[in-house]
Amino acid sequence: MNIFNQVITWLESLATQIPLPLFTLIGGFIEEVLAPIPSPFVMMLAGSIGKSQNYTIAALIGISALGALGKTLGAWILYIIGDKAEDFALGKFGKFIGIEGKDVESIGKYFKGGAKDWLIMIAMRAIPIMPTSPLSLIAGVIKIDLKAYLIGGFIGTVIRNFFFVYLGYVGLDTAESLTSGLSSAETIAKVVFVVVVGLGLVYLYYKRSKKNPMDWFKKNK
Repeated sequence: MNIFNQVITWLESLATQIPLPLFTLIGGFIEEVLAPIPSPFVMMLAGSIGKSQNYTIAALIGISALGALGKTLGAWILYIIGDKAEDFALGKFGKFIGIEGKDVESIGKYFKGGAKDWLIMIAMRAIPIMPTSPLSLIAGVIKIDLKAYLIGGFIGTVIRNFFFVYLGYVGLDTAESLTSGLSSAETIAKVVFVVVVGLGLVYLYYKRSKKNPMDWFKKNK
């Protein structure tokens, strides 16, 4: 059994030992920081427990908000890690690859913390298949406005959480197959996310070195 399966087993046990609101807060934090844990797991488990304890739909919104608070705290930590990692990596090695911190951070300047940026943050965190942990790291790397990211992200995560909590609460027969499909889609989204970030770095490199990215292809035809 690998470490992530052990964490999942521990969370299942924890859910029966502490009050549901506290479990949801802790579980949300752990789920955000440990990316391999399936996104629906904690919230669907919380919804299932909420049903057995006769929680109302209104109470589920509160549970979703507590889970979002836990995930937002985790996102804040990942944001800081991304921020510090970018400063260290490009500060030490940026000159060897032709990319400086200001080049990467210039992307984040497109997000100035206005209403439009808040809506983008809400939408990105609300989409069930969006890989939130890599998103938090990248947000830190490019230094998106922290206030907009955390508050907008919190609101979006409440929406996302409620979707999964409600699935667990109603106990749909199709919930397992649905969440399996969502997990697969999230895995694909993570790969796409990494590829897009990689292409972005390549673009910055060529922009910095004033080279045309097509030159390489023309030369190697």
